[in-house]
Amino acid sequence: MKKGFISLAVVCQMISGCGLPTVDFEMVSGRVIGRETCNTNDSLNALLISLDTNSVRENFGRDVSFNGRAYKNVVKTYSPEASRLDSARRYSFMFYQTDVVSNPICNLSTTNTIDVPQIKLKEIAQTVQ
Repeated sequence: MKKGFISLAVVCQMISGCGLPTVDFEMVSGRVIGRETCNTNDSLNALLISLDTNSVRENFGRDVSFNGRAYKNVVKTYSPEASRLDSARRYSFMFYQTDVVSNPICNLSTTNTIDVPQIKLKEIAQTVQ
């Protein structure tokens, strides 16, 4: 009986992890590079973040030119937590990748939007410079 229970436990762990937590988010450092300009209400404009490539297992974003400068591994977020971030500082971002892309609600005649992947922030921490 004991041998059967151990075998069942091993099979269960191999197949399903038996309740072991899975990590469904990423943690990466990066810098805010600015906001898209599309709406007069700034909270409806996406925040653009350049993720450090040395802290990333893979590239989540795209290389872009924004306001005359080249940036690597850029993503965007509409997460409300991002509104308090300062572009002069570095942050650690815990985030979820998302397949759902929010289309900006534009009401400006001249817009500056970037086609990059979207993320949903889970947590943000300021890093030491």
